[in-house]
Amino acid sequence: LFVATNFRLKGLRTLLDAMKLLPRARLVVVGPDKPVPADRVEYVARADDLPRLYREADVLVHPTWYDTAALVVLEALASGTPVVTTVRDGNAALPLATVSRLTRSSPPTGQLPFGLTRRELEVVR
Repeated sequence: LFVATNFRLKGLRTLLDAMKLLPRARLVVVGPDKPVPADRVEYVARADDLPRLYREADVLVHPTWYDTAALVVLEALASGTPVVTTVRDGNAALPLATVSRLTRSSPPTGQLPFGLTRRELEVVR
């Protein structure tokens, strides 16, 4: 699950690039921005029941380029949904086991995004 009102700032393109490495993953994107064409991605312009989407999601991914403390991260955690975010989100400093902090924004050629290992990718597969 990806929820944002500014797809560019919140890192949707980075997430779509990572999706190429996860052939069985599906993504639901919630937000009013113009959809970016991609396989296995469903766009929802507005979600009237966001708490339900959080509860149904396996994980919220928030690869933001900047966020003081993203509300979507806190909402997902409050719903019991694990979160993957970047160190650019103030919530990454929270001492919670359910917040995974990603430190790389773009991988060197031939490597996985965010410096992830294949084993770490198994978590979201």
